[in-house]
Amino acid sequence: MSALLRLTSLAAPPAEPTPETLFQVLEGPGAWQSALEVAGPEPAEGTGDWYQEIFAVPDAVPLAESARHVFQIEIDVAPDIDLAEFDHWYNATHVPEVRPAGLLGGRRFRALGHQRRFLALYDMTHRNVLTSEELARVRGFARFTPGVEIRYRAVLQRTT
Repeated sequence: MSALLRLTSLAAPPAEPTPETLFQVLEGPGAWQSALEVAGPEPAEGTGDWYQEIFAVPDAVPLAESARHVFQIEIDVAPDIDLAEFDHWYNATHVPEVRPAGLLGGRRFRALGHQRRFLALYDMTHRNVLTSEELARVRGFARFTPGVEIRYRAVLQRTT
């Protein structure tokens, strides 16, 4: 699926229809967020933060086709963590671990211009996945936790 993704924080939903997928922020900072996915090696014009997809499970879908609720997390990884080792753990261990707890369709992105900033998006099977006992057992970054800083964490509700 390898895509470029632009996320833009909004104070209110746009007055006119746009090509972006619109989300209301239910938990986390901000009120609204728009997402635009494009194919191609270079970001399209426009404001917002751009990310390059680096991993997607086989059944992942574009945000425009996502579940009603989406979990979004953005992290910075410390310079002393080996990125190849971290990526392998995240993709091969963490994403499969959180799936049975209700976080599906895992996709990971690297921020353009920030080699150690990552974004993960998951479809949620239900609104309260993040408070489930199943997720509590596998939540976190295992041995990488001391070197991971959570920059943004939100539950989004797709409105378009």
